[in-house]
Amino acid sequence: MVLGPGRNPINFVSANDVAAFVGLALSADPRIGAAVSVAGPEELTFTEIAKRLLAAGDNGRIRHVPLPALRALRAMSLLARPVNPAFARQAQAAVVMNTVDMTFDGLPTRARFADVPSTTLAQVMEARSASHSG
Repeated sequence: MVLGPGRNPINFVSANDVAAFVGLALSADPRIGAAVSVAGPEELTFTEIAKRLLAAGDNGRIRHVPLPALRALRAMSLLARPVNPAFARQAQAAVVMNTVDMTFDGLPTRARFADVPSTTLAQVMEARSASHSG
């Protein structure tokens, strides 16, 4: 299920890659400085991710929740916040992720931190497949 049209490119970062940067910060690596912006190696839409998951053997088909319905859910989420705060956050995030520029040029950071992993979705899926089969 893709929330919204799923056509907005988003720069996703592997949690393991972020953890590597946190490790550098904790060890006081001088390259970190006051702050560092971390980016993933590729920008993907939710529809592209869904297609790749299906191609890798996940079951189902891609279905979209229309953006107007998401906006209505977002409005309802304000009322649902006291009852179901997780739903409220998901509805708000879905609208933002479909309507705001979520791209990021990570090349300058990657040039400074060539030793830090830059994990692609294909690599995450490969690791997922290996952990499920082994």
